Amino acid sequence: MSRQHLQKIKNHTRKRRIKRKSDIFQAFHDCFLPKLETITESYRKFWYEFANSLDIQAAKNKDEVKYVVFPKNNNEPLTMVTLGIGRDIRAELRLKAMYPNLAFHGAGPGVAVNKDLYESTLGGKFYNYAVSGQNGIHISKIFLERNSTVDATKHIRADYFFRKILNKNRIDILWIDIEQNEYGILEQIHQNGKLDQVGVKICQINVEFHKDVFGNSDAEMQKFYDFVFKVLEDKKYILLKPKHATYMDIIYIRAFIVNVADSECTDLYIK
Repeated sequence: MSRQHLQKIKNHTRKRRIKRKSDIFQAFHDCFLPKLETITESYRKFWYEFANSLDIQAAKNKDEVKYVVFPKNNNEPLTMVTLGIGRDIRAELRLKAMYPNLAFHGAGPGVAVNKDLYESTLGGKFYNYAVSGQNGIHISKIFLERNSTVDATKHIRADYFFRKILNKNRIDILWIDIEQNEYGILEQIHQNGKLDQVGVKICQINVEFHKDVFGNSDAEMQKFYDFVFKVLEDKKYILLKPKHATYMDIIYIRAFIVNVADSECTDLYIK
C-alpha cells in the first residue's frame, strides 16, 4: 500500500472519528437501554441479571471457536446455516447438544465426506453449492482428506439460496468459512442490500475473512476495510470477538456479528 493511500485512510478516519463514536454509541444505546429497563426495579436484580443481557456461548470445532447467542425462549425453532463445512461439524454437534430445536442446512462444493457428515451424523440437509455473491461457474477452494485444491465450481447467490432454495426469511445462525468468497455475501447484508430486498434477516454471523487464497493481493484487505466502515454506518450489526488466525503464514480475521436493528432478531436474542 502506498504512503499516499495510507495518508488518505488516516485523513478519512480523522474526519469521521467524532461522528463515528457518536453513531456507534447511539446505536448501542437505542438497542440496549430498553433491555436494561426491564431489570432496573432493584439493585439486586440489576446486579444478577445484567450479564445475561447478551448470553454469548462458545462452540469449538477442530481449529477455531464459534460463538452463538441462544433465545430467551428455549422452545423457539431456529434455522442454522453453515457455508463451508470443511469436513468438520464438531461445533454444529455442540450447538445441537446445547439447543436441540435447531434445523441445520449446510452448503459447499465438496460432496465427499461433507454430505455424509452433515446429513447422517448431524441430521441436517446438505446442498451441493458454493454459496457466494454471484451465480455461475467460479473458483472455489475445496478441502480434501490431507490437502486442498482450487477448482471451478457452481456458485449460487446467497439471497437466492436463502429465499428460494431454503425458503426462509430469517436465518438465525449463519457460519461462513468459504475461503475468500465471503465478501460477496457480506455485501448483501448491509442496509437496503440484496437480503433486505428479498426480505431475509440474518440474526447472527460467524465469519472468517480471508486474503491471498487465490494469489497474493491487497484487494481483500480493502474489501474488509470497506465492510467494517459500512457496518458502522448502517448501525444494523455490531462486530464482536475479532481475532487473528494464521494458516501457512497467512493471517485471517475471524469475527462474530450480531444484528441489533431488526426487532425479529433482537426480541429473540437480546434479553
